[in-house]
Amino acid sequence: MNTDRSTAPASRALLVFFLALVPGLLLATQEPPIKNLPDRITAVEALNEQIAQAAEKVNKEDWTAALPLLEAVIESPVFDDIPVERRHALLTSASGVALQLHENNVAQGYARRACAMPHPATIDWQVLLYSSFGLDDMTESAVALTQIAKQTPKALADIKDAAIFRILNEIKKSEISQSVDLLEALYRADWKIDGLFEPSSEWRDYALALLERGRVNEAKQVTLRIRQPSVLISMRVDKRFDQIAKSSPELFNIDKAVDTDIANLREIVRKSPRSLQSVIELTYALLKARHYDEVLSITDAVMQKANDRGSSKSAYDDVNDSLIWILNNRAIALGGLGRRDEELKLLIRAARRPEHGEPNVSQAINIGQFYCDLGRPRDALFAILDVEKTSPYGQLQVETVHLCAALQLNDKDAAASALDYIKDHQADSPRTYQGALIAAEDIDSAAALLIQRLNTSSMRGDALTEIQNYVDPTDLSWPVKSRERFRALVSRDDVRQTINKVGRIESFNLRSDLP
Repeated sequence: MNTDRSTAPASRALLVFFLALVPGLLLATQEPPIKNLPDRITAVEALNEQIAQAAEKVNKEDWTAALPLLEAVIESPVFDDIPVERRHALLTSASGVALQLHENNVAQGYARRACAMPHPATIDWQVLLYSSFGLDDMTESAVALTQIAKQTPKALADIKDAAIFRILNEIKKSEISQSVDLLEALYRADWKIDGLFEPSSEWRDYALALLERGRVNEAKQVTLRIRQPSVLISMRVDKRFDQIAKSSPELFNIDKAVDTDIANLREIVRKSPRSLQSVIELTYALLKARHYDEVLSITDAVMQKANDRGSSKSAYDDVNDSLIWILNNRAIALGGLGRRDEELKLLIRAARRPEHGEPNVSQAINIGQFYCDLGRPRDALFAILDVEKTSPYGQLQVETVHLCAALQLNDKDAAASALDYIKDHQADSPRTYQGALIAAEDIDSAAALLIQRLNTSSMRGDALTEIQNYVDPTDLSWPVKSRERFRALVSRDDVRQTINKVGRIESFNLRSDLP
């Protein structure tokens, strides 16, 4: 799934809207009955001339020339004498032109004013969203996104899912009320990832918020849209959800949920024959359930179609960005069947393909981690040698490879350096830091972190999901050792006491290392 953190750009639809405003900008401004009429008439005539000049520049898409003209109009002493509809159009135009010039501070200021006008349009909230997101102002971004979802749900399709996830993740850290408002708006707008997949983790958060507010029946309805088995597991084993889990146990039948999820994804694949992303999601679900042979069959068919040179057009619209994940998931299936040499060859093949037009960072990290699992630390370090320009989470995974390789090579200084980095950046992935502590055999610190996560409301769901009993491959010694240490950690009295207070441990016929 696409998880890049890039700023959602202004779409062509915004540009078309700004140009559509031009005829309105050219309407003459009528002077109101005021004192000093000759001077005011002169000012209004000058303002009309500036508006006409600005409209001409906007029409020619000469944003650099248009912005100062629009700013002069808005800062004019007679701007407030203009009819409210025209002031609104001018503020909208100025915010949009500033956005085109990447002047996010200016765009945000005018967009705020436009949104404060009577009956703000979707375009106003969109400009406020894009400019605020560009400024890393997630509070204002959340406000704008909430209004877009309420006012024009279809407009969510123009916003990158990665941007929506980032806003949600940031806002829930501090603005709880705003977070719930946004989740409710997205839920009612029927938002789906790529327009196809239910954002199960977000609906879990929304269901929990509803339960905390005593809205039990609504929480049950939200749970019906949660498809991902791992998210349902996190709810089943969390005592906060007992009120609906006990009254509606059928919602948390995990074996049934796995079958239903796979069936739903098959239907999405059938309805979206040109989408590789839908195939990727299906193969992840099959891998989670350890249906390796079917993943090989599906990916074999996809690769044949993708590589068909008899057609001038690819069979898939997203082949350039998504084929690497077909190869990646096929490699996981081969590994699940114990065919580790073939898994490695296919991961290397995937790493040679670009990722979003850039060097393939994701597969390089995956190969590094796999070499660590194979007990080949020098190869692991070589695999990530050229990795750069990755996300904060990606960099944590790079340092995890450094740590694993250093431990296997008995390089204490390198191991300490990697562990220090992971500790300093643990907020980007507490689970990664916990795994690093276990790898370094600092079990006391790992236990303290796990207890902290279990006691922290926003972290509890993920922590409870991780501690369940799963069925994972057992043929690689390094990950087996890590899991043995983890099970010992979970069995500690202090950890068990905390688990029993907030949740429970069960067993599931699924892999633990896949979403």
